[in-house]
Amino acid sequence: MARVSTGLLGVGFCLALLSCRGTDRIMAIHLIEPQGKHISLLCNTSGNLSNIKWEKEETLIFAYSPQILETKTNFTSDRMSIDPATPTMLLISNVQESDEGIYTCHITTVEVPFKTQTWNLTVYPDDNLPPQQHIYIIIFTSVGIFIILISCGILCIYRIKKKQNASTLQQPNESRTPEHLDQRQDQRIRRHQSSQYFERYNSVYGQL
Repeated sequence: MARVSTGLLGVGFCLALLSCRGTDRIMAIHLIEPQGKHISLLCNTSGNLSNIKWEKEETLIFAYSPQILETKTNFTSDRMSIDPATPTMLLISNVQESDEGIYTCHITTVEVPFKTQTWNLTVYPDDNLPPQQHIYIIIFTSVGIFIILISCGILCIYRIKKKQNASTLQQPNESRTPEHLDQRQDQRIRRHQSSQYFERYNSVYGQL
């Protein structure tokens, strides 16, 4: 009994391992696009394509099998299209809010029996900004205000220093005030009068 249980466990482990290796699942890609934009969803694959299936919200919108040349379409909008030459690319023109949702691509190739890729599409009005851009605007505005405040502070300090230097340079020239100039003028007048007095004195006594 123990041998049978061990054998079943080993078979189950091998099946699980093969299942994990045979499935290549990629995490969902989040897309935030403005209304009216043309977008394309590309399902990456390598090797010989056996089957491909596109779904929106788990509803089949496109299926293609190159082996039997069979194509099925069930697009939810006439703005959706897939070129038969490139069935791995889903095109949505003039995207609208009604196009929002989860899109899934299932691919079967010879090398990878099953591969899945998912997109989560969000559409916002063209006149509004997505939440991420609001955050960027707030950050850039705050940085700009901070730079302006620093520049104003540096300018004020520069002007204060300039005034202090100007006042320091004016101190040696305090002797050139109007009062001091008047005193020097009086001294020159007195010296001139004295010189005239001595000249007259000398001329009088010289005649005697």
